[in-house]
Amino acid sequence: MLKNIDIVIIDDHNIIIEGMEILLGLEQNVSILKTYNDAYDFLDDLRGRKLLPKIVLMDLMMPTINGCDASKIIKMEFPEIKIIILSMNCEAKVIYELIEKVGIEGYLSKKISRIELYSALQEVSCGGIHLSEEAKVSLAGFREKLIKYPETILSCPRKKCVKM
Repeated sequence: MLKNIDIVIIDDHNIIIEGMEILLGLEQNVSILKTYNDAYDFLDDLRGRKLLPKIVLMDLMMPTINGCDASKIIKMEFPEIKIIILSMNCEAKVIYELIEKVGIEGYLSKKISRIELYSALQEVSCGGIHLSEEAKVSLAGFREKLIKYPETILSCPRKKCVKM
């Protein structure tokens, strides 16, 4: 029997949240504890101990705080929470920063299927790291460039990131 996976979804687009709720509702062992349009609201609930998900499924580009900055805060204050970024942006520098520097557990292109989304939740829930194929290819190419050109500068998707 599969153990239950408690998740939170953070995305600034309601249609994306509603779609994921429908898709993940087909899986018996996934519980969506709550959804948010803003990661600051989620952080407030976390700090207030209103909920503690196992996994946060979060968009990268959001208007008030982006997924990179939110991930840094979550990992610093709540390192036991696993984070999967779900984004249209598969820019190698961003993926590298989030996986290698911030320590998130997954990065998925929004082009994936429901089956891959569920597989990613299962893998991350069991302690693994899951990258969609597009993210893997992007990251592999970037790592190769880092070996050839180690002076490559890394940055988050916005010019200003949260200073830790």
